Amino acid sequence: MFPDTPGDYLPKWIFYFAMSIITETANTFTSIARAGYGSTLTPEPLDRSRLIATANLMSHFVEDVPKQIFGIIYDLVINDKVKIKLPKLFASFGVSFAVLGACFCLYFFFVSRERVAQTIKKPSVIQGLKAIVTNKPMFIQVLSSFLSGFSIGTSRTNFYIDVIGSITWKTIVGIPAFPIKFISYGFVEPLRKRFSTKALWIMEDAWTDMLWLTVFGIGSINKNFMKKAIILPMMGIEEIFEMCVYGLRRVIPAEISNESMDYCEWKNGYRAEAMIGVAQSTISKLQQAVMGSLNSIVLKKIGYVQGLKVGTQTDKTKWWIFALGTGVPIITSALGIVPKLFYPISAEKRDLMYSELRERRSKVANMMNVATAEEVEAIAEAQFINK
Repeated sequence: MFPDTPGDYLPKWIFYFAMSIITETANTFTSIARAGYGSTLTPEPLDRSRLIATANLMSHFVEDVPKQIFGIIYDLVINDKVKIKLPKLFASFGVSFAVLGACFCLYFFFVSRERVAQTIKKPSVIQGLKAIVTNKPMFIQVLSSFLSGFSIGTSRTNFYIDVIGSITWKTIVGIPAFPIKFISYGFVEPLRKRFSTKALWIMEDAWTDMLWLTVFGIGSINKNFMKKAIILPMMGIEEIFEMCVYGLRRVIPAEISNESMDYCEWKNGYRAEAMIGVAQSTISKLQQAVMGSLNSIVLKKIGYVQGLKVGTQTDKTKWWIFALGTGVPIITSALGIVPKLFYPISAEKRDLMYSELRERRSKVANMMNVATAEEVEAIAEAQFINK
């Protein structure tokens, strides 16, 4: 919309600012609704995990195929094999697949139903704020996400473009791991039955961190990160092992959030998805804004020059691009794993919580089926009595 204008062109800044406000506001509403709706689809935790896993598995077909196609076309464009301007390429892919993804979301919305009974009278703002402070599982999740959010790094796409010389290598390296990504969802349900959510949450995080630190260590020896015969097989092996826990990574954080919502209902007698969602979203967006600026400064400090011909960055800059895509993000986000050690819901406590919630919800539902208007109001008031 603003071709051939300098970076400090004021109308472009104003337009970007206005669109940022609009999209961030819309994202806040949708993220709160999505988190709240996801936690009320079913009262059974294992059934909920299965639904989340299935939804994520289906979404990969919309996510991964465009990525693979785009990487190939991108290489053809920058090597003058295909005559199309990059802004048009990005815009056409971005808009078309965003619309396709939205269609799937709408389909899910129309065919699904809430099965967890809500409180009749909505919680007050004070009760919502109380839920944020007193909900230890949610506090642990927010704190872990906050500490992990200080990760300094850059996309590994930059490594493939500016160090290896072609983004197509990213697609080739990921081919052996591609089927494992889908198979990994089959591990979720049996692991959920055997281990607590806390154990699985820590395991998938530590496992992935260990793998990338290994790649970083080997790649840093004798400039191995620039030797395709060494670094590309290493990254391919890493992706194979990392994809073994991919299903857990997509399901467990969502289940942590859902468990935290249920914990609020268990302890307080009401749910507060919206207030908790606002708190999470606000913290995350502020941190992302700060870290986005910091990462841009870091790229400038290492001598990275955007727009240079592929592979022409200095050797020092290339090493930093490799480090910022592998080891540095892991090291700078390492504190995020510490709060996970204090997650309070063990497997036994989880079973007790859902057993008591199931009984409590059943009683409320039975009372509601035969209640008069006056009794409905009384039940609504009673739901706010702390257990």
